[in-house]
Amino acid sequence: MSRSGFRATGTALLTLALVLAASVAAPWATAHDPQPRVPQPAVPQAGAQPSVVPQQKPPRAGAQQSILPPPSKPVAPQAATPQAGVPKPGELPPGITAQAVFGAMGPYAVASTAVLHPCKESIWGFVQELVIRAFGNNSEPTCTYAFPQGGDSPIAVTLYYPQDIRDLSAAPPIVFVPGIDSDVGMHDASARHWASHGFVVALASDFSNSLLEMPALGLATVVSANRDEKSPLHGKVDLSRTVFAGHSAGGQAAQQSGAAFPAIAHLIDPQFKVAAVMALEPGPLALGSMISVPTLMLTGHDDFVVFDVAWPRLWQYNLVNAPAYLVNAKGATHFNPLDDLEHNKFTGIMMAWLLHITMHDETAGKFFLGPEWLLPSDTSFLEVYRNEVAERLH
Repeated sequence: MSRSGFRATGTALLTLALVLAASVAAPWATAHDPQPRVPQPAVPQAGAQPSVVPQQKPPRAGAQQSILPPPSKPVAPQAATPQAGVPKPGELPPGITAQAVFGAMGPYAVASTAVLHPCKESIWGFVQELVIRAFGNNSEPTCTYAFPQGGDSPIAVTLYYPQDIRDLSAAPPIVFVPGIDSDVGMHDASARHWASHGFVVALASDFSNSLLEMPALGLATVVSANRDEKSPLHGKVDLSRTVFAGHSAGGQAAQQSGAAFPAIAHLIDPQFKVAAVMALEPGPLALGSMISVPTLMLTGHDDFVVFDVAWPRLWQYNLVNAPAYLVNAKGATHFNPLDDLEHNKFTGIMMAWLLHITMHDETAGKFFLGPEWLLPSDTSFLEVYRNEVAERLH
């Protein structure tokens, strides 16, 4: 066997081992809470669907717990409907932005396992908020009680999904990893946005959030929930449309997933396939030439941690062997993805990518496909690129 063959085999075996180990840890990582707390209701955004946090009854001694809380009271099926005022594909005017089309909450109320509080309630979180605010973020960040924000384990997975998912078709999952030192609660707004549009979202974290074990844990949690008859997600996750995403160090972990998982997907679950990667201001420890799935890379013009002209171009986007896009957003700092939906420069383009890749949404596809693709005329972005493989798509 050639040296490259040994490397590929070794990577596949290591990845499979990580997934198997994560599958054992998944129920504990999601359900374990040594000091249960009453969830604090978040203040809803104007015009947003109400957020729902399922309640959990104390388990009986020795009873086996589901990895998710019991579902909310069933509601009537709700079909996905176009957002009010959103033009149809043939009516998109020149210069329209993805933010204008896809920036609003979707039609579904959201359920979540998240228990959040203002980050500033802990000393660590207070310092983090000072830094985030110094970079221009508008919203107050929220955190879980995972260490160092609280006394819970730093290794955990938080789930978001449509409240009435049992009355809906199987939903595509998004496995998201935040950056180093970032709490998953800081991405609550984006996770709720995605879930309101019909996605199952798994936010996985271990504080460092840098390598493949976190996407593996998030994936294992979703797979376990899909198989668990006690879970509201039982049979409701379409693993064939899995998207790996992340910010900063988590963005490099997402790219690592796009490189490692496709080759061993059938060993993890017969239905599992990697649909795409979405990397937000990613770290340097990922190589584009190893990625074989569609990839969206987002960078910030005002990001002085991950420079757009550094590794995102040099050895990531430029080397991807599948359709790839690089989008540089005006005014976006490194902490931009932690902001609220209105001020997060990536809100619209992320949703457009997710709908285009997993649901073949025609309006979303207009921003990425064909000779008249709309991203170059989107005034939210300073520069947009797509590789030769993407150029050939229509």
